Amino acid sequence: MAVVEREKHFGQIDTLRAFAIIMVILTHWLVNTGLGEFHYFTYGVDLFFTISGFLITYLFLFDKERNADAKGKVVVNFYMRRLLRIFPIYYLLMFFFILLNKTFHAWIWNEGNGVYYLTYTSNILFFLKGDQSAELQHTWSLAVEEQFYIIWPLLLILLSKRQTLYFLVSVFFIGIISNILWYKSNVRLFPNGNFHTLGIGALLAYLVYYHKQDRFYENLLQKYSLPAFAISFAVLCLVLGTNSSNNFLKPLFLSLTSGLFLFIAYNGKTSLLNPLLNLKPLQYIGKLSYGIYLYHKPIPSFIKIACLKLHLELPPPLLYFLLCLLILIPVVLASYYLIEKPILKLKTKFV
Repeated sequence: MAVVEREKHFGQIDTLRAFAIIMVILTHWLVNTGLGEFHYFTYGVDLFFTISGFLITYLFLFDKERNADAKGKVVVNFYMRRLLRIFPIYYLLMFFFILLNKTFHAWIWNEGNGVYYLTYTSNILFFLKGDQSAELQHTWSLAVEEQFYIIWPLLLILLSKRQTLYFLVSVFFIGIISNILWYKSNVRLFPNGNFHTLGIGALLAYLVYYHKQDRFYENLLQKYSLPAFAISFAVLCLVLGTNSSNNFLKPLFLSLTSGLFLFIAYNGKTSLLNPLLNLKPLQYIGKLSYGIYLYHKPIPSFIKIACLKLHLELPPPLLYFLLCLLILIPVVLASYYLIEKPILKLKTKFV
């Protein structure tokens, strides 16, 4: 089989990342600033998981086939690229919190719990103790992804093409079943509780990688992408609005809808949604999404602490929200251009 050309960047998927991070910010900041709560936006994290499952699997399949005689190199390169992308600003933030604690005696986490945040196991901490630092509550999903990244290449590197398909289907259904069986046990805090969203992304990666030359799905999307988008969005809202957390439809349709959104985004060049998916401002936000996700959660708390220290009243909710945004933007831009982007150039050594 001819090696499929490696796509260096998926611009339309950056737009999807933008939608995901906007939903995440609204989920947290609407509550933190007193503007209210809109639980539909919690879908943002699920969308991130689906995107991760797709990109990680697609690029790994490419490297695995290109370096078929050097499996060890494929795995090492995978880990190095992930390390360069994830670790630098994550541990910069951890160092910042430790510095705050040592300098100003600011409470960040309970004694003995720091090791969980420093080892990407905060999801286990939350499961065992329910101990969620307001500033670092969002790190559970980063821990889930990191644990997924550790095991994923070790499994995929050993499997044939056919075995990979069976494995990915199994992973998807493990996620569905896990959410049905252990819905009362916060199974979402563990990788298997998110295998349905990670798995649907991985399955799509398998489809587009091994069947890239098949034009059937592209022709289908040209005719039906907008109706499919509208229907899937309606189903998503319906499913997220279901009060019963043990409804098996929720994990099933969350993953299927995420997969459809991603499928349309990947085929943005041939779908009717092309103008939306290629909006440069949204793609730009998508490129910055990791930094936005990492830095956004502590900001409302820092503003609240500053107001208390200065004996000031908190601003009105809308102004509070805008002030958070005003602080977040320069922090994210400085992080991306001064830290992330220079470090990401090193990834070219591991391809």
